Amino acid sequence: CTHIKMCFSFAVEKIFEVHQHNIQAELREYRENQRETFQVVVDALTSTDKFQTQSERFKLSSILIIKAHNQDVLKQLISETVCNRHAFIWQTHLKFRFSPDSLNSTASIGFHDYAMGNEYVGSSPL
Repeated sequence: CTHIKMCFSFAVEKIFEVHQHNIQAELREYRENQRETFQVVVDALTSTDKFQTQSERFKLSSILIIKAHNQDVLKQLISETVCNRHAFIWQTHLKFRFSPDSLNSTASIGFHDYAMGNEYVGSSPL
């Protein structure tokens, strides 16, 4: 699930960096793409597939919660017309990043980065 959060942070910051003149349109397009993947997870979770284990349902539920949160963040960025990565609204959200140079993960909020290391957290016991 942290991987999904890292990809989300990377994608939004890439929009801020690359699409400086059309950020709002790009955020709306990204939100629409995220809605489609959100629906795929909902469909998988609500399917009557008897091959889904309890662990798989737990993972899908976790992914669904993260994707719902990402939708809320995008909605807020769009409604507040956030135009860069230094905007207060974006800085108030916890962002996860991975540095390929140092092979470390960080959690960032505001202008502070907190090293996460590369520990395996695992999933909860079921």
